[in-house]
Amino acid sequence: MSGQTFSVLHTFTGGSDGATPTSGLTSDGAGNFYGTTRYGGYLDGDCAPNGCGTVFKIELVNGEWILSTLYTFKGQTDGFRPEARVVFGQDGALYGTTSGLNADDGDNIGGTIFNLVPPGQPCKSANCVWTKKVLYQFGNTDCTAWSDYETCTYGDLIFDNQGNIYGTTSAGGTAGYGQVYELSRSGSGWIFTTLYSFAIDDDGDFPYGGVIFDRDGNLWGTTSLGPRYGDVPGFGVAFKLTPSSSGWVESWAYLPGEIPYAGLAIDRRGNMFGTTWAGGPGLCTGGGIDVPFQGCGTVFRTSASASLNLPLTIYSFATSLWYPAPGGPMAPVTLDAAGNIYGTAIADENGFGSVFEITASDLAYTSLHDFTGASDGANPISNVTFDSSGNMYGTASASGMACAVIGGGCGTIWEITP
Repeated sequence: MSGQTFSVLHTFTGGSDGATPTSGLTSDGAGNFYGTTRYGGYLDGDCAPNGCGTVFKIELVNGEWILSTLYTFKGQTDGFRPEARVVFGQDGALYGTTSGLNADDGDNIGGTIFNLVPPGQPCKSANCVWTKKVLYQFGNTDCTAWSDYETCTYGDLIFDNQGNIYGTTSAGGTAGYGQVYELSRSGSGWIFTTLYSFAIDDDGDFPYGGVIFDRDGNLWGTTSLGPRYGDVPGFGVAFKLTPSSSGWVESWAYLPGEIPYAGLAIDRRGNMFGTTWAGGPGLCTGGGIDVPFQGCGTVFRTSASASLNLPLTIYSFATSLWYPAPGGPMAPVTLDAAGNIYGTAIADENGFGSVFEITASDLAYTSLHDFTGASDGANPISNVTFDSSGNMYGTASASGMACAVIGGGCGTIWEITP
């Protein structure tokens, strides 16, 4: 992609439109896009002072991009701070998660899985509110919060052909180090089942990135850390869960990088592609100071064979001005029909992040846009989404303009056209 044009479609203010989008966008196929913000929206009660977050829609109306808020989270049992994308189910509703849930004493004890149903009649209002329902509420045994970051449910949800939902929690499960779960329909309700619980010494821990299916019905994903050998921590694995008569069986492989926050993407031949936030060959350098990580993040690929082979590095980031953090990708990559790879890095060599392309033919890396930390945005934690014309869309989690609820900027929605 050469000669592209970068445009900002919306700058978040921290008011009713929200603030800090920490995931990418979902297309409805008709040119409209949907997403979430971690902050903003409802500012009272447990949500004060930064807000509980929103679900939004952005659409092109008479040549102008218009954002409307579909739902504003209220905290308590309603949930707060969505960090993953919303995705469409077979019924046309949007499904997603909140990363936090307030108990009566104000403490975060988990999160929720929810859906949003569109209005039955055409909406003539600028902000057309959808109907929200909590499908499942995580508790202490499902997702014990390990810190104040409320990142229990960070990865995107997926569906099988029967409409059952699959996802991960970054903590909780039997051992407390995360799990892969299924939420299956039962009449008018849903049943939650833990498919696999991670144990820190054996198989990795803290899966942030969700799971995907391969063509044989196996589930694939990553854990951000582990396995641990004694006092020596591991820095993440790629895993595969294979269904069997006795449950789901895990196999895993170390990665060529460290700390993968994102899930995986699959190509037409069954190869898996992913990212790591740190690691890779060489030292991670920035501002004349060596960052204490081996490399600044990677893009990697696994083999399409039946076994989980050692992933190979496709590209390694070498510089990060986001000292002392590496600043590599924190979002999954997107593949086009030709197998080219697209993604974002949260900081990398310019300190504010970038949108990049890696061509399938020669694995050549191109930065499509380097964020400046000004009106264009900063620090994207976004996947890349395409429309039918080949235009690219995503979000930046920070900057854009002064934010009403948090320090710095509230973030932007951007477009890159060929």
